[in-house]
Amino acid sequence: MKLLVFFLMMATADVQDPTTVMIDNVVVSDQDNKKEISAQELPEAVVTAFQESEYSDWTVGKVYQVDGSAETTYELHLLQGDETLILVADAQGNLQPKTEG
Repeated sequence: MKLLVFFLMMATADVQDPTTVMIDNVVVSDQDNKKEISAQELPEAVVTAFQESEYSDWTVGKVYQVDGSAETTYELHLLQGDETLILVADAQGNLQPKTEG
């Protein structure tokens, strides 16, 4: 049931990524290795880790897959009230807030 709620939140929320621009309904990103994905494409370990984290009550907006040279990571863009937060997760579900820079 929690997984269904997670996916419903993903479908209804819209958190803007400052590195992405919408042009004629086409998303253009300045990071070639970063692409928006659906919640269904997240590894199960990431979904489980999010649901069990202190951020599970935040609304999930967009989700991105970032293909790095060493590994693939996932960005979960979260919203709670006026606050926004980006969590970064590896495929094993290790979550951490994204730091600037």
